[in-house]
Parts: sequence; structure tokens; C-alpha cells
Amino acid sequence: MGTFLFVWFGQLVSLVGSNLTNFALGVWVYQTTGSATQFALIALFSSLPGIIMSPLAGALVDRWDRRYAMMLSDTGAGVCTLIMALLLAAGQLQVWHIYVLVAISNPFSAFQWPAYSAATTLLVPKKHLGRASGMTMLSEALAQIVAPIIAGTLVLLIQVQGVMLIDFATFLFALA
Repeated sequence: MGTFLFVWFGQLVSLVGSNLTNFALGVWVYQTTGSATQFALIALFSSLPGIIMSPLAGALVDRWDRRYAMMLSDTGAGVCTLIMALLLAAGQLQVWHIYVLVAISNPFSAFQWPAYSAATTLLVPKKHLGRASGMTMLSEALAQIVAPIIAGTLVLLIQVQGVMLIDFATFLFALA
């Protein structure tokens, strides 16, 4: 369970970071455009590519080393977040950039969860699989509940750029 706890905590931190950015980007788009449609399109572009990619991702992850699949997933999503943060800091971020980058970033998470789930069965003794599965579900729920609260506060304190840099740092933490 020790190795699993280490990996689980890294993935929890990364998941919270990703949800921080998702919320902060939605706030930024709405504040910038005042358009609920453009705000909603972020949800579409951040969900649809992953849904389409999921069946293929599961099959590929079964053939790959789980560790590398998780590292590739975190790296791809982290690079997309870093690009958005740099564009925002340079004053060049446009709404269409967000659509494209979240559409590129989201399929990486389609590889993340199958690899993480498969790695869990390898890391955890059979008698602890129920607990490990519960912890995985807890981390997903916790990230969805806690991240918007934290992101709302952070957007006020350090703006969207700061939130995205925190997200990039959480990707690095998960990679480590």
C-alpha cells in the first residue's frame, strides 16, 4: 500500500490542479467575453475529445507500461497548461486558444485513468483493492468539490495566470 499511497497522492494533487485551471479558465472566459455560450463551449471542448479517445486509450494502455502512460498523460496536459499560462502572461490568450488547448489536453486524461486503474491492481495487494478503489473515487470527488472553492479564491488573489502555474506545478509533482 505504501507505493500506491505515494502514487495516489501525486494523482490527487494533479487532479486538483487540473480542476483549478478548468474552473479558472471558465471564469476568465466569462469575464472576458460575457458569453455563457463561450463559457459552455469550454466544457464541450474539454470533454468530447476525451470521450471519443477513451475506447482507444484503454486498449493502448493495456499494451503500454502504465508508468510511462501516466507520465505521458501528465506531461501532455502540463505542456498545454503551460502554453495557456504563457499566452495569458504575454496578453495573447484568445478564447479559441483555450478551445484548442483543452481539446488537445483532454485526451491525455483519457490515457491517465485507465493507466492509473491498471497500475493500482499491480501496486496494491488483493485484500486492499477495495480500499484503494475507494481512495481513487474519493480523490475524484474531492477534486471536483474542493477545486472550485480554492480556484475562486485564488483567481481573486493571484489571478488566472497564478492558478495555471499552480496547475503546472501539480503536474510536475505528479510526474515526480
